[in-house]
Amino acid sequence: MASKLSNKTALHVLTYKGHTDCVGNLIEAGADVNIYDFEYHTPLWYAIKNKQNEIAKFLLRANCMVDTFQCAGHIPIEECPITLALSLDAVDIIKLFILTGYDKAHMKTALQNDEGREKLKQFDIDHWFDRANDIRSLKHTCRMWIRHHLGNSFYHNVMELPIPQVMRDFIFMKEIDEDH
Repeated sequence: MASKLSNKTALHVLTYKGHTDCVGNLIEAGADVNIYDFEYHTPLWYAIKNKQNEIAKFLLRANCMVDTFQCAGHIPIEECPITLALSLDAVDIIKLFILTGYDKAHMKTALQNDEGREKLKQFDIDHWFDRANDIRSLKHTCRMWIRHHLGNSFYHNVMELPIPQVMRDFIFMKEIDEDH
């Protein structure tokens, strides 16, 4: 339940404070990972701002929208997770976005200015951007559509599917721990 003054939920507050286990429990219980407060901040925004990479992984696995949802026309661009990650040089978070299949058109827009490109050159992550521009495999596309279809109750819905654990792990993007 959100605070009426700030529209912050327990997930916002626990993410801000870095309580990884509690965030995981809330996600498993079906907390809305895409809700934003009155400042247009989602739990992912707080994870990025406070460099809570493990919590960012939880949120991304739980179908947190990186940019399409959060950067709608009425939301200021500086509140977008990609813009925030770029401004904070949060390279590990940017890599997570790439691994989880974010909407890469938004990253291209953010990198169009010379300052943004120069800033990231120091981190030698060009190969990550190459990976982001690769054509998605059918397997990856199917995973993204399954995740999209299952919606806000993503975690709970996947647990209810009569599928093998290896497939659940794939849908949950467990490989981000190995690649990151």
